Amino acid sequence: MTYQTPGGQPLPSQGVPTKYRVGDPHPIPLTTDRLVARTTSTPLMVGAFAVIGLIGILLLILTIVMLLDPTDEPSLWVGPGAGAVFFLLLAALVLTMRTVFDANGVHSTMLFYKREIPWPPSRTGFFVLVQRTRISVVARLVAILPDGKIHYIFAPRWTGVSYDKAETKALNELNRIWAWAVAKGYATDGGRYIIVKGGLPGLQQMREDQERRCGILPPLR
Repeated sequence: MTYQTPGGQPLPSQGVPTKYRVGDPHPIPLTTDRLVARTTSTPLMVGAFAVIGLIGILLLILTIVMLLDPTDEPSLWVGPGAGAVFFLLLAALVLTMRTVFDANGVHSTMLFYKREIPWPPSRTGFFVLVQRTRISVVARLVAILPDGKIHYIFAPRWTGVSYDKAETKALNELNRIWAWAVAKGYATDGGRYIIVKGGLPGLQQMREDQERRCGILPPLR
């Protein structure tokens, strides 16, 4: 089984696994009819989830200890209690965030929220958004809807300290997913290019710069 990425680079075909795994260097097996990616599909995101959950549990334990201590003022447990609720809820959100890619399109879910979109008309309907935080960078996939608005895909995500490495990992996975979808007949690369409208300032320019680096040249405007 061999097929190529949109940039024309062949994906290796030796030792292809039988199941979809985020970050695997091989093509996605064509025997797979649907892909399920979770926010915790990458090691660093697992670590982030563990830290968030641990903080929530520690704050919850502290709150319980303070409630059981008759010498403490009742108001003292409010801060740790609120923190416990926040971190545990955040951990629950991270744990439930996932994206399913199948014949009907791309489906993102989180707790009680669900959003479904069709496959874009071409590979350029996806790009990777990399954002810097105070301590790391986070890369995630973005889809461009027919009206030019953007849809943030929940999973998979990549985090790290290097902008280039996070972007490269996300782009490699995006190319794997797109090549699989085209090979399965779920998506077709019709060449249609949709300009981003709205979103973060400079998003369209960032997208074009990324496309040029990948060999996917945007049309002249």
